[in-house]
Amino acid sequence: MRKNKFELRTKGRRGFTLIEMLVVIGIIGVLASLVLVGLGPSRQAGRDTKRISNLHQVQNLLEVSYLRDAKYPDGSAVNINTLGSNYTKVVDSDPDGSGNTRYCYIRTNSSYTVGVRLEGTQAGGASCGSLSCPGAGTMYCLSAE
Repeated sequence: MRKNKFELRTKGRRGFTLIEMLVVIGIIGVLASLVLVGLGPSRQAGRDTKRISNLHQVQNLLEVSYLRDAKYPDGSAVNINTLGSNYTKVVDSDPDGSGNTRYCYIRTNSSYTVGVRLEGTQAGGASCGSLSCPGAGTMYCLSAE
């Protein structure tokens, strides 16, 4: 039985050549970079969702404070971290890990507005009025109704 050239060249050799391995690693690298680039907006949306969730928790704390003290905490366009330990536990660190605060609060008579700066654009929330939180991005606010 006569063997062809391929069988003669590969006789006794097993495995892949260095070139074949480098090509596979290159393809995997390109695919991984495409996936990471595609995940960027998803991460941003996830951090914004966490910020909005934190804002709802702060709103609940404000309502509990009102039920306990018959008034909302003092604050005229203040950072939420200045309201006290109950609030700073909720918004202790921003989801992006920067340590910057994006949350703010303002009280007017028997009402309040609490807000957060988002990285992206998120539909919903109340009118922010004169409230302005530090940082760049879209404002998302909740208020006493």
